[in-house]
Amino acid sequence: MRTAIVMPRNMHFCQSRATSIDLCAHDLALHSQNKSNLRIFAGGEEDLFDDIDVVAVTEPGKKPTPAKFYDPLSEFGPQLIVVHQHLETAFQIITDFPGTPVILHRHGRFERNSAFKRWKYTRKMNRLAGIIWLVKMPAITFAKTSPA
Repeated sequence: MRTAIVMPRNMHFCQSRATSIDLCAHDLALHSQNKSNLRIFAGGEEDLFDDIDVVAVTEPGKKPTPAKFYDPLSEFGPQLIVVHQHLETAFQIITDFPGTPVILHRHGRFERNSAFKRWKYTRKMNRLAGIIWLVKMPAITFAKTSPA
């Protein structure tokens, strides 16, 4: 199964500036049984990880907006897309690739406390094929505070 992993804004999928989210995604991809059918899509950096299949969607130093992922993802033709951390990017990809399952990989809690914002996020999250919670407590909190 061709799987795309999307590393949105504020992530540096490179050896010199990797965040904990980048390192988690890198390790999961590097040790995946599906490694030969997996591609990472990230913002351009000078020293992107080179031990897995990575495509830069921007020039070095530019932030990868959700729209920047469209052409490279279309070329790859993924059967599954995993977006790390950023719901807005996941939601845009769901809109751009109807019929392709999109999973959000969350590394922390949502900081949306008002009932309206929880409702708004829940509506978007209901369109996801799934959510992977890296940490258990945010998943429990989200389940308790979000409308069904």
